[in-house]
Amino acid sequence: MADLRTERVAVHGCRPALAPTTVGQRSIWTDIEYMMPDTSFYNSVVPVELAHGVSLDRVFSALRELCERHGALRSHFFRDPGGDLVQRVTAGGEVTVEVCEARSDRDSDLYGLVSDLEASVRGHRFDHGTEWPIRVGVGVLDGAPLVVLLTVSHIAADFPSLRILAGELAALVQGRTLDPPPVQPVELAEWERSEEGLRVQERSLRYWRKHLRTMTPSLLPETGDGPDEPRYPTVWMRSRAVALAAGTLGARYRVGSSAVLLAATALLLGRATGTPHATMVLIAGNRTRTMLRDYVGNLAQDVPTGIDLSGDDFATVARRAWSASVNAYRNAYCERAATARLREEAEEERGTDLELAYFFNDLRPAGGDGTAPVAPSADDVRTALAHTRTGTGAGVERDNLLFFLDVSASGTDEVELTLKADSLRLRSDGMKEFLMRIEALLVAAVEHGHDHGTEQLLELVGPTA
Repeated sequence: MADLRTERVAVHGCRPALAPTTVGQRSIWTDIEYMMPDTSFYNSVVPVELAHGVSLDRVFSALRELCERHGALRSHFFRDPGGDLVQRVTAGGEVTVEVCEARSDRDSDLYGLVSDLEASVRGHRFDHGTEWPIRVGVGVLDGAPLVVLLTVSHIAADFPSLRILAGELAALVQGRTLDPPPVQPVELAEWERSEEGLRVQERSLRYWRKHLRTMTPSLLPETGDGPDEPRYPTVWMRSRAVALAAGTLGARYRVGSSAVLLAATALLLGRATGTPHATMVLIAGNRTRTMLRDYVGNLAQDVPTGIDLSGDDFATVARRAWSASVNAYRNAYCERAATARLREEAEEERGTDLELAYFFNDLRPAGGDGTAPVAPSADDVRTALAHTRTGTGAGVERDNLLFFLDVSASGTDEVELTLKADSLRLRSDGMKEFLMRIEALLVAAVEHGHDHGTEQLLELVGPTA
């Protein structure tokens, strides 16, 4: 049985601050408050593998340096007497580290030990008013640290930030010297209130007004049945065929594979409703500005994009999806409370509810959705179907979505599609069928896209659940 103990790494001598929060921090805080008291719902974990010969003291020293570098990791969040969310960056404190020590002569299930350690640190419910939003697990085998599991609340780090933190921790463990971070959350909050920052946000609000006035109100009708247990199931598919087909079609249409996957998803959702226009909600990284490319903090924001599905061929829909998504990502920096007010106004003007709850989120690194240097043949793509795997993940009883598709890399040559949906709209068996239809549509487009229109391809895929 592995030995478990808790260590605390002291951090001190940093610059304190009390400041307004950023647009991104306030945005994710809305979701965190919705899921209270389970703040762990928005925790993320990233593993950092360690080279042989690294000591535990060196790991602790690197963690200390990491927290000294980033104010986001040393912050408390709370509402002031006026109700505004503020960030307090502390001068010092402690990082809690769960250490799991195993021995090769007695512990056979090392994978299980690491999985249990990850679940433990991921499941911590941060009290953001009194705790730093970081917790760490370290796996040790025969006295040698092998892996660090960084767990960070989403209010302190979005998905790209996790990659940055993992890379920096690996470098610090190796004793490398890093340049100072380009901007801290307190400084970003100040920029957002500048003339330039306000101008950027107003441009995004104009974009929102336009789309709320024209979007299709809903995409998935209610099934009429009771919900699954839990109500929001999760289904995943790992597919080499999807990776090959999306990359091939991206090269063929001169768009990224992300746009191809977005087009396929929108087509199948649109078919379920019989609408020629689908509004998807994208998750924008908001990292195009130089000062934000290596920023550690939450920048991610939802942004709607309308996709015209009326094209005669899949290439047309994919190119429209690419153009629409690029435009959306350029206009995704604005106050969430302001977009909520715009939505209420649009619903009142149109006399109907607007379901901004159909999400598409490509988590692959920038440039990771490109195409392979050598395009596979149609036979290669079809042969890859034999390797597709599906399964179920942990669902939840409560969420604020109707449909959420995550795209991520699985190994070096697969794509993983993870779908969570409201079972009042799409049952768990229908979710699996939906993922399989995405795969089938992409494979059919590779094989028959030259001579089949969109409707013919959809007929090959079969009816939408």
